[in-house]
Amino acid sequence: MSCQLSDKRDVVFRERQRWGEFPGAGQAVGSRTGPASDPASQPVQETSHLPGHRLSVGQFLNKLPKTVIKEGKVIDIRGAIEQNLQGSSSSQSPSVILIETPSLVALKERLEADEKSRPATAKDVSTLRVKSEDGEQTFILKMHFSETIGQLRAYLNQHRGEEQHLYDIVSSFPQQRYSDDSKTLRECGLVPNATLLLRNRNPS
Repeated sequence: MSCQLSDKRDVVFRERQRWGEFPGAGQAVGSRTGPASDPASQPVQETSHLPGHRLSVGQFLNKLPKTVIKEGKVIDIRGAIEQNLQGSSSSQSPSVILIETPSLVALKERLEADEKSRPATAKDVSTLRVKSEDGEQTFILKMHFSETIGQLRAYLNQHRGEEQHLYDIVSSFPQQRYSDDSKTLRECGLVPNATLLLRNRNPS
């Protein structure tokens, strides 16, 4: 393990508390007299900033989990903290909606079962994050690898209502449109998780 040491004896960290200076000997602030080669004779700098690299808000948020699931509810961790850090409490953050699917029901039943008789976690379940056309809603879906794009569309339609059926399901990277409703999530490469976007489709 390599370490890098820096001489910071000429830097004094001063906390922000508003107390008076101790007037006793040895507590005077300023330069000292002495040989120029003596580090103790150099002017003392004061700072209220902690040493080290300062993270930006984005870098700090990226170190946190995006969401956590507690009692069947998806909690947006980054969004809530970002809202507090930026002081944007007046603006409404996008809502995260957990859509009930057979895979989600099975997951809830597993969590409610006794720990000794609890079945193993299914390994062929994908977690999909689908953002609405206006970006105001994010839908979370748990689906089997063998379920199809058509079933994904049916789950979304069932939750969103009959008036919002004209849309395309796309991925941003790599950019791709999933228009074949008969293809499975595995065939489309949407396993074990994926982030998708909904785009308005002009009626033909």
